[in-house]
Amino acid sequence: LNRLRSMAVEVDRHTRDGTFRLHHGLETYQSLQEWTKAIFTEAERAGAPSLRWLEEGLWPTPLGFPMPQFFEFHALLNYQVKHYPSVALCQYDLEQIATHHLFTAIAVHRHLLVEGTLVRDHPFYIPAEKFLPLSPAERERDLLQLFRDVNFDVMKLLATLRGYGQLQQPSSKSPDF
Repeated sequence: LNRLRSMAVEVDRHTRDGTFRLHHGLETYQSLQEWTKAIFTEAERAGAPSLRWLEEGLWPTPLGFPMPQFFEFHALLNYQVKHYPSVALCQYDLEQIATHHLFTAIAVHRHLLVEGTLVRDHPFYIPAEKFLPLSPAERERDLLQLFRDVNFDVMKLLATLRGYGQLQQPSSKSPDF
């Protein structure tokens, strides 16, 4: 909030008029789904041109919310944002997230921002319709192999993903013919 206020965002006005909301997480999967559905329904009813969603990926642990369901929710949220003009940005603290949860976070997010590099449509993304029926082991299989390939080093894993993103960037040089 302090950062937003320092950028001259009228946080109090946006909070009063409902265009900015803070939420501290919910304790059940069903309540999270219902709350999310209500947010999108309300935005649609109000004729909001778009919806922005910022998710702090570590709130489930202190509330005892099961991480597997949290990532199932994210898979469904990614499906939802395909059908409504919206942007969802989820952030995770690498020092606090377990590696296998990081794998799942990578798998359910189509685009990643890794060390300042946008990685679009990365090869480890699993769309909701495919992710949900898979077992946890199947969801992590390809990332686990990559993790082995980088000698079980999370920073090397992220550097590999970042490298993939850099390969996607258009070259500023014109090709030599």
